[in-house]
Formats: sequence, structure tokens, C-alpha cells
Amino acid sequence: MVDSALLDAVSGLRKDRKAYRKQLHSRRKARHLLESAGDLAREIARAGGRETERVAHTLSRRLRVVGP
Repeated sequence: MVDSALLDAVSGLRKDRKAYRKQLHSRRKARHLLESAGDLAREIARAGGRETERVAHTLSRRLRVVGP
């Protein structure tokens, strides 16, 4: 699973992204993670919602994953 705070920032408003940036204490890191979440969403859309190699690669390479 992807961090719930990141999902809130990606799907929310500007104030949600700002709050996420403040939580991380790094604009650069927040920008990278938000961009990565967008890349993951695009890969999932291309795959039609299936878990493909490209989706798994994007998830493992670019995002902080929490949970099992």
C-alpha cells in the first residue's frame, strides 16, 4: 500500500499538497513523491487496473511503500 498521506495529497487540493510538503519538511522530496504517484496512476491506467510488471516496477522503484 502507498502511504495514505501521499494519496490524500495526490487526490486533494493545493492545501493538501502543501500540508504533505510540510509534513515531510522537504519540498524536493514531496515533489518527487507526488510525481511518482502520478506515474504509478498512469501505469495502472495503462494496465487496465491489472498488476503488471511495469506497475510493480514503478511502485517498487519510485514510491515509499507501507504495510505488507
